[in-house]
Amino acid sequence: SATVAEATQSFTGCHWFTEAALFAEAVTHDCSLRALTFAEAFTLKGEDLARTLMNSPDCTALFCEYGKDLLAKIAIEKSKDTWSSAKAEELSRTCLQQNSYFQEVHPDPKTVLHNVHLFKDVVYLQAWATARASGMAEMKKILNDRFWTLQRKGKSLLFSRGDSNAKSAVANSSEDLQLEAEVQQEEEYVDNTSTVSPEQSYKRAKEQLQDLAEGLLNKKVKVSEVAGSLSDSIPELMEKRGTHDVFGQAVEREKSESCCISLMALVVGSYQDYTEPQPPQARLSENQWNQLQELVQWTQPTASMIRAALVLLAIRALGKSKRILQQLPPNYHRPETAVIFLMRTYPDVVPSVKSLDEEELELMSEALEVHKDFNLAQMLQGENVPASVFQLQEVIKRLGMEIFRFYILFLLGFMSGLAGGQGSRFMTARNAGSVIAGVTTLLHILDSSPQAIYWSYIELRARQLNGIPCGSPEDMALARLACLARVQDQKGFKSLRQSWELLGLRERNTL
Repeated sequence: SATVAEATQSFTGCHWFTEAALFAEAVTHDCSLRALTFAEAFTLKGEDLARTLMNSPDCTALFCEYGKDLLAKIAIEKSKDTWSSAKAEELSRTCLQQNSYFQEVHPDPKTVLHNVHLFKDVVYLQAWATARASGMAEMKKILNDRFWTLQRKGKSLLFSRGDSNAKSAVANSSEDLQLEAEVQQEEEYVDNTSTVSPEQSYKRAKEQLQDLAEGLLNKKVKVSEVAGSLSDSIPELMEKRGTHDVFGQAVEREKSESCCISLMALVVGSYQDYTEPQPPQARLSENQWNQLQELVQWTQPTASMIRAALVLLAIRALGKSKRILQQLPPNYHRPETAVIFLMRTYPDVVPSVKSLDEEELELMSEALEVHKDFNLAQMLQGENVPASVFQLQEVIKRLGMEIFRFYILFLLGFMSGLAGGQGSRFMTARNAGSVIAGVTTLLHILDSSPQAIYWSYIELRARQLNGIPCGSPEDMALARLACLARVQDQKGFKSLRQSWELLGLRERNTL
C-alpha cells in the first residue's frame, strides 16, 4: 500500500512510483510504500540510468525526449486536485506513446497522414463485416483503425444510422461491445440529421468561414456567440476528431482556439470578449486595448486576410506534432515548413485550406516563411540582436508590405493565445506592455535601421519599468539584461542592478 497526503491506496500486480526522480534533480517526497503481503521491490537511481545510457546515443535521445515530456505533463497535472499514482502511470504511458522512437516502431494507422480525412464518411462496412465473420482479426483491426477516424462535422458515422444489420453484427460478439458503445456515442452527435457527403461538408465549412470573416470585418457578429461554433468553420479545432485531437494535441488545440477567438475580438473591437479569461486585478488596461486596436487598424484587415489568419492560427501548431514530423521529408522538420508541406500535400489533414483561394494560401505560406526567420518572442525577451531585425527587414523587402501587414495581424492573434483561454489569458496588463512595444517598433521595419528599431524597443521596455535610465551604453546594456532576466517591476530591476554592480569593470565592458 502507498500513503499519499494521508490517503492510503492498495496495489496488486506490477506498478512503478516516483518515476520523475529519474529525470529531475530534486523531487519532494510525498508518499511511503510498504508491503501488506509478499512482494518484490526494485529501485533505480537516476545516475545508474545515466550510466547505462551513456554509450548509446540513440537510447539517450529516446530517454531525454521521454523525460522532458513526462516532467512537462507532471508540472501541469500537479497543479490540479486530481493527482494520484494512477494518474502518474497514465502520464507515463501517454509520454511513451507520443515518443518519436516508439511511434516509428509502432505507427498508429489513425495518425498516418494519408489515412486522415476529417470529412470522410464513406466506409467499406461490407469489408469490415466480412473480415469479422471470417475471423480475419488482423484485417478487421486494420480496417477499424483506418476508418474509425470519422468526424462529427459532416455528420459522418462508422455505420449508417438506419443499418440495423451492421449494429447487430457488432453486438453479436462480446469483444465488440466497446465498439458498439462508441458507435452509439457517435450517433449522439447526429441528432436525427442525415449523413452529409465530404463535398457538401467542405462547401458548408467554406461558406461558414466566408460569412464569419465578412461578419467580423463589418462588426456584425458577436464573438461570444460564434466562439462556441468556431469548429463549424474551421474543423481542425473540433474537440473530438479534429486534427489536433487525432494527433494528440489537446493543449495546442486550446491555444489555437484562443488565438482565433482573440483575433476575432481584436477585429470587432470587443474588449470584454478579449479579456474574458483574465483576472480583474491583472486585466489589460483600456489604454493598452486602444493601442492594440491601433495596431489592428494599421494592418488594414480585409475579409481575405481575416480568413487566412484564422486558418493559419488554427493549424500552425500542427507543425510541432512529432507524429506528423516523422512522416515528412527531413527538410520539412521545422514547424513552419511542416505546415506549408501539409497545406500543399495533405489538404485533407488541414481541410480548412480548401476554403481559401490561391492568394490566401500564398499569404499564409509567406507569413510562415517570415515566422521561420524571425522570432518576435526572442526579441521581446532581448534574446535577438539587431542582425535578426536586419534579416526580417530583408525578407519584407523581398515579399512586400502586404505580407508584413498580414504577418502583424497574425502575430497579434498568435501572441494573444499563448496561454489559451476563451479569449486572451496571456495578454494581461503586465504581458501586453512588451508585446505592444515590440510590434510598434517593428512597424518601422522599412523606414529605420535595424539598430534603431532594436534599441528603440529596449528603451521602450526600460521606460515601462518605471523610468530605468537609458542615457549611456551601460544603461542600455542593463536594460537589455532586464529583458533577458524577465524583469517585470522595479523590485526585480533593483536586484539586477545590485548584481551588476558586483561585477568588475572588465566584465561590465564586455557586456
